[in-house]
Amino acid sequence: MTNSNIIKPIPQANQLVKIWRNYGNNTYPINVKNIIDGFVNQKFSNEKLTIYSQKLDSIEGALIKSENSNEWSLLYNSNIVNTGRQNFTIAHELGHYLCHRSLQNSFNCGDKEFYQSSLELEKDANIFASYLLMPIDDFKVEIEGQIIDFDIFKHCADKYQTSLIATIIKWLEFTTEYGVFIVSVDDFVLWSRSSNSIYKKGIYFKSGTELPKESFVVQKKDYTFLENHILKSGVWNAKYPVKEFSFHSESYDKTFTLLIYQDIEDGYFDKEEEQEDCTTYFNRFSTR
Repeated sequence: MTNSNIIKPIPQANQLVKIWRNYGNNTYPINVKNIIDGFVNQKFSNEKLTIYSQKLDSIEGALIKSENSNEWSLLYNSNIVNTGRQNFTIAHELGHYLCHRSLQNSFNCGDKEFYQSSLELEKDANIFASYLLMPIDDFKVEIEGQIIDFDIFKHCADKYQTSLIATIIKWLEFTTEYGVFIVSVDDFVLWSRSSNSIYKKGIYFKSGTELPKESFVVQKKDYTFLENHILKSGVWNAKYPVKEFSFHSESYDKTFTLLIYQDIEDGYFDKEEEQEDCTTYFNRFSTR
């Protein structure tokens, strides 16, 4: 793949947002199907893109070029009942179409491609979808002055018709808060994301890390009934106390945990102090 083959996802998404604001309804959620019909297929009339809802095994979406023509099919799994996941899947595959269709003739995207893949093409498709569906300028206005917890992200996910996961990941991308989002199964980290500010302090969670015994998520406490969400230092991190929110998602059959680290001085970091990821921290304490 050469640089001439690479089409950057953010300018592509921003162009469509601008078109939606100027010529579309300029309302949310952004209707990706209308954008495809009203603009994409007009611009690329010799490579028409058609959307199909279809039962798919083990994948959420796909983009496939016809064997007999230059036309493309965008498929999304009809078994997806969550409108936000469905909408994000369509936007993800549109990202492949606009940025990557000159590179390969088919894309099959499952849960791993959406949230755990290290492949640049999948990362680009996710970036495209997030910038198209959740423009940062509007997102910032939506959460300004609000308490950061799952409720505000559910509100934003409803507004933009995106999945809760995609909405939180978008927030982590631009926030100055010291936040971490963890998806776990049976009290072990499946995958996680850290905001830039907390990642620079060496705080992140590797897949397979066992969650701390004293955390609310392991103790199965419902945060909606907790008067104080802040756990003392030594639970999630040796130095910093953490505000923790957790709940189990029936639709994903996974547990979501949102951590917001407290009492961190902005700009402070002892460069001579060795960084350690949270796996190392938990292992060190478990041997005591």
